[in-house]
Amino acid sequence: MKLTLHAYQEKAADAVVSGIVKGLAEDEDHTAITLAAPTGAGKTIIAAAALERLYEQAPGLTVLWVSTDKELNEQSAGKFRSASAVLAPRLTVLDNAFTAPELDRGRISFINVAKLGRGSNMTKVGESRQHTIWDALNKSASTNSQFVVFVDEAHLGTGSGAAGDDTLLSQLMNGTGLMKRKPRVLVGISATAARFEDRIRGTREITRTVPFDRADLTASGLVKDRLLLTHPDEEIAADMTMIGLAAAKRREYETLWEAYTAQNEEPHVTPAMLLQVPAKPAAATVAEMIATVLAHDETLTADNIFHTFESHTIETFGLHTVRYGAPSDLQRITEAKVILAKDAVTTGWDAPRVEVLVSLRGTSDETVITQLIGRAVRQPLAKRVADDRLNAVNIYLPNFRADSVEKVIGRLTDGDDAVTTEVVVAPVPVAPNPAVPEAVWMALRALPSWTRPQKTARSDVERASKVAHILSAAGVLPEAASQLQTTVVSALRAHLAAKRPFVDEKVAEFEEVNYVTREATWATGDTAGGTVAVLEGATATLTRNVLDLYKKGIARLPGASGAQLWAALCDTTDPDHDPEHERLVVAALSLDPDTATIANAAAAALLSGWVKAHGNDLSPAERADLYAKLEESTRPQQVTVQPPVATQVKPAATSWTHHLLAGDDGSFPDPKSNSWETRILDIELADGAPAVAWYRNPTGGRHALAIPYDGGTLYPDFLIFRVVDGQVRIDIIDPHRPDLDDTIAKWVALAKYAAQANAELGDLARVDRVLAVIEDRGGQLLSLDLTTEQAATSLAAASGEDGIRAVFDQYGGRHKAPAA
Repeated sequence: MKLTLHAYQEKAADAVVSGIVKGLAEDEDHTAITLAAPTGAGKTIIAAAALERLYEQAPGLTVLWVSTDKELNEQSAGKFRSASAVLAPRLTVLDNAFTAPELDRGRISFINVAKLGRGSNMTKVGESRQHTIWDALNKSASTNSQFVVFVDEAHLGTGSGAAGDDTLLSQLMNGTGLMKRKPRVLVGISATAARFEDRIRGTREITRTVPFDRADLTASGLVKDRLLLTHPDEEIAADMTMIGLAAAKRREYETLWEAYTAQNEEPHVTPAMLLQVPAKPAAATVAEMIATVLAHDETLTADNIFHTFESHTIETFGLHTVRYGAPSDLQRITEAKVILAKDAVTTGWDAPRVEVLVSLRGTSDETVITQLIGRAVRQPLAKRVADDRLNAVNIYLPNFRADSVEKVIGRLTDGDDAVTTEVVVAPVPVAPNPAVPEAVWMALRALPSWTRPQKTARSDVERASKVAHILSAAGVLPEAASQLQTTVVSALRAHLAAKRPFVDEKVAEFEEVNYVTREATWATGDTAGGTVAVLEGATATLTRNVLDLYKKGIARLPGASGAQLWAALCDTTDPDHDPEHERLVVAALSLDPDTATIANAAAAALLSGWVKAHGNDLSPAERADLYAKLEESTRPQQVTVQPPVATQVKPAATSWTHHLLAGDDGSFPDPKSNSWETRILDIELADGAPAVAWYRNPTGGRHALAIPYDGGTLYPDFLIFRVVDGQVRIDIIDPHRPDLDDTIAKWVALAKYAAQANAELGDLARVDRVLAVIEDRGGQLLSLDLTTEQAATSLAAASGEDGIRAVFDQYGGRHKAPAA
């Protein structure tokens, strides 16, 4: 692959490969594999990686890639071509020129469902065509043991026709109607696969689902963090007003991206605005829309406006001439900054640079709108960026009101078009609060935190290698890569010395191939004397097989550590030195189960030191890259809290001052607060209380205080900042229901955190109160200071809700703010 996959994508690709290999090995049974992941997870790239690996094993693999849309097929083929040099020469888009009796073996053939219908020339026999496309598909399914069908956007086109007959796609998948035999292996790709799985239920003896954790996609940064939905809050015509707001917002994004990419030496991003018009718009109305856009963004001209309408040609709207752009081309046509669309972009189209979306559809079209929104959730740089304002998509729905917006939100959070991105209605812009003392910001930046463990992860050697590149590119530690190589190789050489007897024994086995020759007569299977003659012998292993052993060995070791060890062993002036022997040494050492562990441990220790010594020397964008690499671990990795940056949040009925983020009026809306939390804030922030700032701790991300516990990650609700004798004091407050199973485990971890944090903070700041808060049976708030040794010890020994309440009764008290 020409690009680096995220750990969850690697795991998914391996699962697809495994499922297909097992499916093709079945003699009679038919296999269905479901690759279901939310929009933006990179399902097409996962499939490309899987196919690349499969072609290494089976060069004759024959793949039919089916979708319901011609544009989607062309886009998928383009992704394969740009992502893999292995796949590029194997791609064929089937059209009327295809007349072969079966699909070309060893190739990936793309077809859209329309080519299978009665109106297609490909289904008709004539002078130039002796075989229909259905003939070719049936022959491939019947005679080709390496035939696999992929169905893209598999939840579409799987319903029944008006007369009750199966759709063309269902016939192809299930071996009914025109398809006389089921493909042995079928792979369905979809954001949600329920309809696909319903359609094939009972038609396959074996079904497999590729596992996927939505949190992995959120952590990857491939999709934006928030969808910001804006709609009128009263019955009023607002279409042109919101088109104007959207045009100005696109220009704002352009300014932000110009600054960000220049400052961080990232590829240039040209943000686009997508304007979805009604199905049959009046030319005069479209002309008014264009005029409104141009009036609100004077940097635009008519040359920056494109359409995707069904005419596929230049359209004239009043005084404006607008060019056509194929949806699959618009991502790369950066001149297109405003895109007029109907429905051509609602399925499968990737539009990472669409930052602003306006839909003039009515409330009956929430399906079309949610599909359209799903096209715009991808992050243009394919990673989370340090400026949170660029981690959001702005969506304007002038014809929707609160109730219909809720339907859209429902489909976005739990439906065929579901996304992992947080949906925010009527967002409120907030930014770092200038009223917060700098000493508070310094204390927050030094506060220890941990990354959330991932279910799929890279080795410590691989993560350290990526971090080394970041530190070197930033000029912070130019020698990072060489440091890593020296450290890991030194650890491996020490391990080699300790395991020398084991290694020498294995090398001796590798260097010689023992063989047995049995002599027998052709007719009887025996020699003339009636006994089988056995001759034993041995010969030296050929260089080719030495190389095979070496390749398997370095594959067992993390990252490039195996190859680097071999290079170090060969770095000698000894004229009798044998590099092939050293390959066998590496192969032998890799068989020891501790070898990979030792390499990873050496890399992990070095990585931890790098983060502590140099993490805060990086720019915000570089730190974002650093944290992304640190998160690719199955174990929590210690970092520090990154201060929150300008963003947009949900509105709320209640707002408070002194928050680290604030709007223009100095307040912060906190919609997450329940009655307990509101009462805590009322107490902690009351007039006369000593708090100088506070922070609503997020439930995830690099801006959150995260503390690992046995069973998960704790994100305490509040940080309260005070200044005592010139030193910043940090109070951590976590209200939690005492009847929940995880309560004790979380608070035990929180109790341990205070001592560890203070050791890290030194004289800069101090974690002071660490309060667990519950409500007593009469509704009064009680708090327990977990920095008290007796309280923490008793809580750790407690069991269940009654045990927790007993500890609060003995060591806790009514919640109150500290004295000023």
